[in-house]
Amino acid sequence: MRVVVIGGSGFIGTNVAIQLKREGHEVVVLDRIPAADRVFEQNQIAFAEGDYISGKNIRETVQEGDCVIHLVSTSQPNQSNRNILKDAEDNLLPSLRLFDICVERKAAKLIYASSGGQVYGIPVYTPIDEQHPTDPQSAYGIHKLAVEKYLQLYARLYGLGVQILRISNPYGPGQQPFRGQGVIATFIASAYLKQEVEIWGSGKAVRDYIYIDDLAAAFGRAVAYQGAEQVFNIGSGAGTSVLDILTCVEQVTGITIPKRYMDAKSSDVNTNILNCKKAAQELSWQPVVGLKEGIRRMTDHWSPDTSRFIVGQNNEVG
Repeated sequence: MRVVVIGGSGFIGTNVAIQLKREGHEVVVLDRIPAADRVFEQNQIAFAEGDYISGKNIRETVQEGDCVIHLVSTSQPNQSNRNILKDAEDNLLPSLRLFDICVERKAAKLIYASSGGQVYGIPVYTPIDEQHPTDPQSAYGIHKLAVEKYLQLYARLYGLGVQILRISNPYGPGQQPFRGQGVIATFIASAYLKQEVEIWGSGKAVRDYIYIDDLAAAFGRAVAYQGAEQVFNIGSGAGTSVLDILTCVEQVTGITIPKRYMDAKSSDVNTNILNCKKAAQELSWQPVVGLKEGIRRMTDHWSPDTSRFIVGQNNEVG
């Protein structure tokens, strides 16, 4: 297929684009800044400059029969409640504009990157399956869920193909630290830079972490999927606490990391573990990289010269 990745210059988008190209698809990344232009060029991935919020160049890029992957979110869970109106203006309305364009241009399918860590809220049971009640605790989670509902409405009204991937916490080479998300990248970078890390709350909050190659493979399966199911959890299916991650990073790097405890964030949920059996059954997908192995791979791609994680060599094709 021809696949257009909206917001494809970021950590997830770059890896998804490379995976899809490797699988034989024609891939076009649309974003404001070609952050991974060298990698795109090496992998023969086309880049189109555009803007999700304004809609610039999206109509011109999307063609009949395309699969469109929507990866854009302009906010983070721990910041979205500070300006709820802006969070909705920047994420909800532009998504509706994108859906209109997909219908107008007769795109075949739209795949949306939702949040398995935010749309469910405080769990009634774990692991959380797709039938679990949705009760987001942040504006970020609310806009993610609202976009899901509108996308399903477009499927009913206009026949747009829809897959919604409720993703857990991705990590891996290429993810940059100290950006408010990506605790594993921040802990590894802090170890090598000999910096203190902040632990919010007790450090016992449990999350589901998925290695980026496994996540990219899930998008590949979603592109090829022809079934009727629309919503899939995509995670490791295992829970790990923040303190356990810190211990694992210290074991892999051999460095003891100084820590400072901070008050818990109001939008945090204590436990979030995803049940991914539906993705295994319908998409024939399951994660293969364990947490310790994923952390080890990240340390292999730490660049002391730039203090950044470089895109994994295993992702560079040709």
